[in-house]
Amino acid sequence: MKYSTFGSQKQLFQIAGAVLSEVRSSSFKLQEQSFQKSEAALSNCKSSLFMSSKLLFQKPKGCR
Repeated sequence: MKYSTFGSQKQLFQIAGAVLSEVRSSSFKLQEQSFQKSEAALSNCKSSLFMSSKLLFQKPKGCR
């Protein structure tokens, strides 16, 4: 008796797992796309910040 209910529970878990993985993969793809966009924006921001900080660091050395 215990084993049969355990088996059906296992099946339910497998089904739920499959559904969850489907949902995850689709939402993950969406997240990945938005993440790539924000990542590109961030890298642009970082490079410009890096250049400006580089210039800032070069100025004091030149003053000396």
